[in-house]
Amino acid sequence: MGMRTLLVPRAAGCEEKKTQIKNSLLLLNGLNARRPRAQGSQPATSGEANGDSTEAPQVSQGGLLAALLDILECPVCREVILPPLLQCKNGHLICAECRKRSPTCPFCRARKGEHGLQRIRNVDLEKLVETARFPCKYAPRGCMVSFPLSGKEHHEEHCSFGPCRCVLGSEACKWTGPREQLVDHIVRAHPFVPRFRGNNTTFMPTHFDRHENFSWHAVVTCFGRDFMVVMKKSGRAHGGSKVSSAVAVVGSSEEERMYNYQLRLCGNRHRLTWEANVQGINSLAHCIERGECLELDVSSAEHLRNGGDLIFELTIYTA
Repeated sequence: MGMRTLLVPRAAGCEEKKTQIKNSLLLLNGLNARRPRAQGSQPATSGEANGDSTEAPQVSQGGLLAALLDILECPVCREVILPPLLQCKNGHLICAECRKRSPTCPFCRARKGEHGLQRIRNVDLEKLVETARFPCKYAPRGCMVSFPLSGKEHHEEHCSFGPCRCVLGSEACKWTGPREQLVDHIVRAHPFVPRFRGNNTTFMPTHFDRHENFSWHAVVTCFGRDFMVVMKKSGRAHGGSKVSSAVAVVGSSEEERMYNYQLRLCGNRHRLTWEANVQGINSLAHCIERGECLELDVSSAEHLRNGGDLIFELTIYTA
């Protein structure tokens, strides 16, 4: 059965949650992964468990999604458990990170081992959850995207509503915070990063002649927004090095679609022009790693020098 994109709140009461889960499991014809039954509750009859009863309650798609979210909630950290869905010998689920840290199941205390926490995979539940679409954990901040559970981790890592990391990279700076505070952080903690104003800017990255890898960053302010410019040299010290450059807006996913940019490298005899949509600030490092940006080998960049310098002309414009 296909499922529409539905974002619904969790059930408010404990009894309502239990009812949603029980009803959903009836529809799943005896799904073998369920939470421990509360004391005093009665097991389902064989007819009910097999879905043969004509009295089986109907569950809305929203109710099923809420029940799945409850089933997939890690009992230790309360995060959504991502595939592969591994369980203990008694059928209890726990997320991968907590499974690494816990020697026993938090429900039944089953220990790790050949038949413990790490060996039993609930394939039926994995197939079920892949038919649903789940909300981003940053939905309370405004993210409206939904996706299969297998895409949750990738999306949330780069979600524009999630926390922002310093663009200088984790090796140079450990700062993480709201994207609205990124530029203020750079001004205070990294005053060597240049700032430009206006949508037409010319800049000359320093240290281009260095043999080792390096990154150069700049902040450009125009259209009432801040943009980050990155130029990165990476590769081997002698041969095989490449130059990558991209521009990102320090803003929401809607703002990503509002702006494009053009980069021009102006040499004495050659000229190169690159046009693209601006990236989201949380996707900037990822797009450079994947080569989804201006990218050329250093030998080609040598032909684009103006004298001894590599000069970039940047224009940011509305889409």
